[in-house]
Amino acid sequence: MIGAFICGGLGNQMFQYAAARALALRRGTGLQLDLAAFGKPGAFEVARPYELGKLAIEVAPTGSAAALSFLLARREQAALRKLSGWTTVREGALGFDPGVNQLGDGTYLFGYWQSWRYFDDCANQLRAEMQPRAPLSEPSRRLRDAMRATNSLALHVRRGDYVSSLETAAFHGALPADFYSRAVQFVRERSQDLSCFVFSDDLEWCRTALRGLGLPLTFVDLNSGADSWQDLYLMAACRHSIIANSSFSWWAAWLGDGQEHADRMVVAPQRWFAGADSAVEDRCPPGWTVL
Repeated sequence: MIGAFICGGLGNQMFQYAAARALALRRGTGLQLDLAAFGKPGAFEVARPYELGKLAIEVAPTGSAAALSFLLARREQAALRKLSGWTTVREGALGFDPGVNQLGDGTYLFGYWQSWRYFDDCANQLRAEMQPRAPLSEPSRRLRDAMRATNSLALHVRRGDYVSSLETAAFHGALPADFYSRAVQFVRERSQDLSCFVFSDDLEWCRTALRGLGLPLTFVDLNSGADSWQDLYLMAACRHSIIANSSFSWWAAWLGDGQEHADRMVVAPQRWFAGADSAVEDRCPPGWTVL
């Protein structure tokens, strides 16, 4: 069995699941998820809901015995971790650690694991599993069909706590409007008759900051709150993608890579974090353009 600590928003949860699921597939074993971060505001980080249940994934149920073993596996003291029955592996520095892909059965993963390299050998199976469990709403389905019928470009702007929280802004930081201007120009030079669909947690800012892009813009405001997951699959339905420094739109682009479009383009930001970041090649798969 492989165990994995799950926390954060949907995008981070998907990274944690993908790394652990890929390891379980390599070892021919099952997967259990440690969900202790949910339902306990302030226990681990900013409170977020568990959202992997919205995906068509299958994992072993976590009973009280497993919850206790996870509790021990998370401990700092080596003696307690040993009692857990798990071999705890905590994520080190940013970037891909090739040793993780060689870990054995009984591993408990604690980290974010934000690299396509942790699950590239299982990409097709993960794309199949990471489809929505429930159908999109009727308005979302209509928009998805319209996207598929055009030369569509998904553009994601992440602001929210990247702007409102001093701590988060210092760590991540919102991308400037200039990045989107350069990214759109890159795509426009290589593709014609684009229809751009803008996704954001701050559409008012987008309406002002992006009005000079020179493309027809559709500001997508169909989903919010518990329905926000639908935006991920709408972005994935577009032929091209411009993503933010956000795991949410990263996954939309990665799932969208499963489409058979020879001319597909994905543009990602060079700057993922506000500070130094040397893990760009580990984060962005071959074929993506980094600006």
